[in-house]
This record gives sequence, C-alpha cells and structure tokens, in this order.
Amino acid sequence: MILRGARIAPLWLDVNTASGSVYFNQTSDGTTSDAIITFLDVAPLYGSPSSSDLASYQMQLFSNGDILFSYMTFDPNSLGTDAGGLIGLTSAGNFSPTAADLSSVFGGGTLSINSTSIYDYLPVTGSFDFSGQSILFTPTSANSFTVSNGVPEPATLFPTGVCCCLLAAFLLRQRHARKY
Repeated sequence: MILRGARIAPLWLDVNTASGSVYFNQTSDGTTSDAIITFLDVAPLYGSPSSSDLASYQMQLFSNGDILFSYMTFDPNSLGTDAGGLIGLTSAGNFSPTAADLSSVFGGGTLSINSTSIYDYLPVTGSFDFSGQSILFTPTSANSFTVSNGVPEPATLFPTGVCCCLLAAFLLRQRHARKY
C-alpha cells in the first residue's frame, strides 16, 4: 500500500466481487460533485466464505476533500483466511505512513495526523468490529488531516428511504383496497 501510487482504501484486501456487487454513484448539486462507491456483500477471495463472512462498506469522496468510509458489516470473519487487511490513505511516494487505531474515533474521539498517509492494520485474529461505524478523513492542510467518527451523507440513504416509502404506500393501498 505504501510503495506505489496514491491509494484510498476502505479495505485493502483481495475480495471476490462476484459474490456481491460494487456500485458507483456520482451526485452533483451544480457546484459540487461527490462520488460514492459501495461494496455490497463481497466475500474474501481466500477461504470458504459463508454468509457471515460477507462485508458491506462504502467510500464517499467529497469535492471539499473529505473522505468517508462507512461499514455496514465488517469484522474479522470478513477477512477470510487472509492474514489481515488494511484501512487507510496513502499519498504517492510517502514511504513513512502513520500507523493508527482508526477505531479509536468510534466513541467520538478525534485523531490529528501530521502526515499524508495513515493506515490501520486489522489482523484476522483481531477482535475488531467496524459494523455500523464510519470514519471521516478531513484535510486540514496540504500535509495533514483529522480523523473522526463520520456520519453517512443523506444522499446515500436515499435508496433505503425510497424502499420504505414504497412499502408503506403498498401496505396502505392494500389496507384501503375495496373488497368485493
């Protein structure tokens, strides 16, 4: 992850995307444009994946430079038989990345990073659980950023809201349908 070009890695691990889906969406309000990449129910490439091994996570890239990683389901089972996975950011040519426990922000904490590269190594034997959590990377200068517990953008929740509204409309229609 550190010896080549710049990388943004919500999960640096070999995954089998044939087991799930990868979606790309771009939102724009006329002045800004944001990108959303979702990995839904992807399995680790190595090992015998079961339904408990599937990971679902999302990366959002904002035009202001913020980066948000959101994890729906992600724990040690999601790594399969790999030794572990990496989460983080690295700039091109930065050979001295900062290692950090990114889960430390889940309780509301903040990390100040004076580097253009940061990573968290998650071993398969670890006891981490990122499920339901988000990590927000906010640039503070050309060579540093803060890391905090993020909240997914409402635009990414839109498909869930639409499904709930359609279901409610269907149920109400069934309830008010005339019976002969």
